[in-house]
Amino acid sequence: MRTYKSLLVVIFALSLLFTEAAWAAKPLTWTGFLLRNRNKPISIYVENFTNSTGNRDIDAADLKKRIENAFATRMSYTFTIAKDEKDAKIVLKGAVTEYYWTESDPIDHVYGVGAIAMDMVKQDHYVRMQADLSMFLAETGHRLWTRDLQATVTHPTMTEQESYDMVNERMVEVLTRNLFKKPRTARDKYSTIN
Repeated sequence: MRTYKSLLVVIFALSLLFTEAAWAAKPLTWTGFLLRNRNKPISIYVENFTNSTGNRDIDAADLKKRIENAFATRMSYTFTIAKDEKDAKIVLKGAVTEYYWTESDPIDHVYGVGAIAMDMVKQDHYVRMQADLSMFLAETGHRLWTRDLQATVTHPTMTEQESYDMVNERMVEVLTRNLFKKPRTARDKYSTIN
């Protein structure tokens, strides 16, 4: 009987050991990175964004500057903006993949007959920008987070020239909400690319 109990204790101890090793081998996610660096300053380098839309008026430098400002003024974590990738702990890379502006807001994401009728009567100008963004560890190149984000703005008097500034600001809001939101689904909580 004593040998049986000893065998059970050894099996239990080995199972704990292998479980711990499996958790340690799990790839680091964005959320895990933030938790590990909770009370430390985090240096970030925001790479110049590529513009694959063909629209030369998109101000990718302004988008980069706004994103750097959003990280620098973040209250829940302390971020410092690195001037070079080699001085950073993490790197944000991105590409603007779509830009669309129109004088008439498309009827979308509206539910109910009354809302559709109201949307058809109102004449709002509309802009949409889409960007592929990824966060990497600077030292290893390990991807911590990646998303294809979309920012939209609807405004009654927005000109196309004004839309560049407005959609850049909205893209920063969408990015920060995606990076710093509390996980609400199992995918957000447990995915390896969080």
